[in-house]
Amino acid sequence: MKKKTTTYYISQLVGKCLQEYRLELGISGNSIAAKLGISQQQLSRYERGENALTVDVLFKFILILGINFPEFYHRLFYIISRHPKLSRYISNLDGFGWGLDDLKDYYQSTIV
Repeated sequence: MKKKTTTYYISQLVGKCLQEYRLELGISGNSIAAKLGISQQQLSRYERGENALTVDVLFKFILILGINFPEFYHRLFYIISRHPKLSRYISNLDGFGWGLDDLKDYYQSTIV
């Protein structure tokens, strides 16, 4: 059987960001997996970006970690802005009159 070759760049970055938070907080992968109702192997695939996270799983993960979404969002955008393949998409926003800081400001202004 041929291994899948699809690359989920955003999923890799989201997974890496979630893994960093988990490790910083000293929470085991088994603990998070149990609370998400998934196997530890599936959690590892999410954290490595091998499987794309659903929005539901992403929000559950963030809630379990006890971090707020804006904090996660800012860290994720920082990681994206430094990623060699994804940073160009953010820089292309300038052509539309948008920049990374504009997106952050827009997002923050929509939080009630």
